[in-house]
Amino acid sequence: MMLKRNRKIRVLALVLAMVMVLASVDIGAFAVETDSDMETVSDDFETTSGDELPNETEGETPGSTTEGSGETVAESGRPEEPDETSTESRTTETSDETEPEDESKLSETDEETSPDDDGQENVIEETMNALFVISWYDEGNVAERRPEDIRRLIEIYADGELLDDTRFDITLLNEDQDGDGKPEPDRAYGLETYYYVISNLPVYTGAKDGSEEQTKIIYTIKEDRAAIPGYKAMDTALLDSSAGELQNKMAAPGDTMLLEAYEGEGRETRNRFVNYLPEYSVSGRVVWDVEDSSYPEIESYFEDYFAVIEEDRDYVCHTVTYSKDEEKENIWNFSITGLFTTNEDGSAASYVLHPAELEWFKTTPASVPVAQDMEDVEFVYTLSDPKAAIMSVDIEDKDEERTAT
Repeated sequence: MMLKRNRKIRVLALVLAMVMVLASVDIGAFAVETDSDMETVSDDFETTSGDELPNETEGETPGSTTEGSGETVAESGRPEEPDETSTESRTTETSDETEPEDESKLSETDEETSPDDDGQENVIEETMNALFVISWYDEGNVAERRPEDIRRLIEIYADGELLDDTRFDITLLNEDQDGDGKPEPDRAYGLETYYYVISNLPVYTGAKDGSEEQTKIIYTIKEDRAAIPGYKAMDTALLDSSAGELQNKMAAPGDTMLLEAYEGEGRETRNRFVNYLPEYSVSGRVVWDVEDSSYPEIESYFEDYFAVIEEDRDYVCHTVTYSKDEEKENIWNFSITGLFTTNEDGSAASYVLHPAELEWFKTTPASVPVAQDMEDVEFVYTLSDPKAAIMSVDIEDKDEERTAT
């Protein structure tokens, strides 16, 4: 009976010790610091609750027994310290539980700072080149009225907004073939044609860092007509049938054209402007109404004696084409080009055809004003004094005879 009583007392003492520990120790500290103590106590509890107990002798029990009470406590007044094996086990379990949390935090940090996600390293600005063509119909720029810098003539728009001409580069593709430092134009149908490439136009708009959606830019090009006063956009009606291929590629007057990407091969494009400087069409003839051939040679006459006057001064931008009539040598046909309808400032121009006076000859009419297209202009030369002319010839003949003798 005494043994059974002692056994119950020991169980109650252990339970009481557990309650005291729980009441006096912080729950968190208990979970960390006394985990192995609880295991030890639990082991003792399981042992004491069994049907059989090992033979107990003095000195074998972990604590001392107080007489009359039967209470057993640790020598230090608190549970024994855990062994090393139990501590290592707890450390491993704690590390395994906290490691996934640390990996998650590290992964989130990598995503925020990843260069692949912020767009700075992966976004490459895509650019394109564009080709456009300008042809001139102005008698080879004889009046020198084309702009020296093509940037003064063209306007480039991005999504309808005019671009500053410093934001793009323009390269002339025509080459210097004569070694005079001037690129040679392509010549066909009376036109002089130049090819230009606009470089490094951004293809998309929007933030490069990917913070907003990028959209493709639509580029258009047009001419500033104010930069070339007097010029007009070429009408296909001014070209003959042999220029049919060119007619299909010309911009209509005042057109704004879409710029297309140019890959660097060939020079075919619909981005073509043809500028025409209108001129008067003038043609006629010179008639020598004399019986003999005492008039000058045709070449010297048109080079030295047939003048075009503009505003009281000689006009030098014209070209006279001449030839003798097939049936009558005393009739000389001529046509004049380069009599442009406008002055450099765009105002209307007018001219005067003025043959020079020749000794013993008079001209009818003395001059002809030109302010429109004119055909069948006629100048007739007659002897001003027939007797003087015959006398002059006789005198020259006698002088030649005396010199010969």
